[in-house]
Amino acid sequence: MKGELRRNASERLMFSAGDVPATEYPALSRSVARKFELKPLSEQLEGFAGGVDLISQKYSSGAGLVCLEWDNWLGFIATSEDDQSEELIKRIALHLCPGVDCSEAP
Repeated sequence: MKGELRRNASERLMFSAGDVPATEYPALSRSVARKFELKPLSEQLEGFAGGVDLISQKYSSGAGLVCLEWDNWLGFIATSEDDQSEELIKRIALHLCPGVDCSEAP
């Protein structure tokens, strides 16, 4: 898996891995949720426009709020939903993509 850390348009820290197909999202998000003890805050949402365009679900943990998503532009995405969860996003990134450089995360 190849991934990168960056800021989204709302200035939230996000990790994305573009080489993850939509079919792998359910297993990958369950694995991340289990590993980091994330509790779902919402139902899984799916968007379709001639195929799957977006899958999204929000989670909480003692380390803050995160959203695990997949879309057809960025692939698998883990986004911080508050300042407290930025370190959690870095830990998720390192877990999924050990070579990702978190020291220079924007």
